[in-house]
Amino acid sequence: MSFAGDIHTFDVFDLLGWLMGRKRAGVLQMTQRSTKKRVAFRDGRVQWSSSNDPRETIGQALVRDGLIQEEQLFRALLKQEAPEEKRRLGDPDMPLWDQRMLRNRILHGLVLEWSFALAIFWSFGFAAFAAFVLQAYSAVRLLEAVNYFEHWGLERTGRRVRTIDSWDTDSWFTLYTLVGLSRHSDHHARASRAYQMLRRFDESPKMPSGYYGTILMALLQNERYRELVTHELERKRLGPFRNVTTADQPSAATPTSEQALLAAGT
Repeated sequence: MSFAGDIHTFDVFDLLGWLMGRKRAGVLQMTQRSTKKRVAFRDGRVQWSSSNDPRETIGQALVRDGLIQEEQLFRALLKQEAPEEKRRLGDPDMPLWDQRMLRNRILHGLVLEWSFALAIFWSFGFAAFAAFVLQAYSAVRLLEAVNYFEHWGLERTGRRVRTIDSWDTDSWFTLYTLVGLSRHSDHHARASRAYQMLRRFDESPKMPSGYYGTILMALLQNERYRELVTHELERKRLGPFRNVTTADQPSAATPTSEQALLAAGT
């Protein structure tokens, strides 16, 4: 069976208690304007939950509450890649000595990277080896930081990439020193356009500063960075604030209406 209702007429905690008490299976979906949250049950027990609001991921919540550091979250996300590669090879629980691991692309990369690093050590000594490892670590951190803030909080809603699906910056210094990287949204929307021809669009969200400043802010003041970009998304009605009008904003006197839908099984 399935049913829908308003949270104001059926409190969400009562609903969760009813689902657990009846040992229901299904997915509870709650929507508030463009924000969607889902909770999956099996025999009355929560199996997983999700939200399209980037501020509500488990990792970001743990960082925000001070329970883990951003570095710890980054390492945990990297560890998730290994089981996915094992799953691609046919068995997520395969041991390291399984012959199929010879086709593991993550291991291929690690072997090539460390072979090159050891070749530098053998040819030029420890100082060159240490310099290479340091620059490699810095390059990975920079790349991950850029990937982090270039699409933070945005979710593509159609099949075609649009200029509002990635972040831009109006920094002229970034534009000329990083050969057009600041016009990132036009590059994603029209990948065939030459970098010197990339255009600026008013509708795309704008970073708090240029790439250099945003990298430092994301790495060193991530909480402040999230505050600024959340405000920008809200100002431009993008990401979790999509399709929200001024009249839709909740006030102390008018509670927000949320819709709940349960697609239940047996």
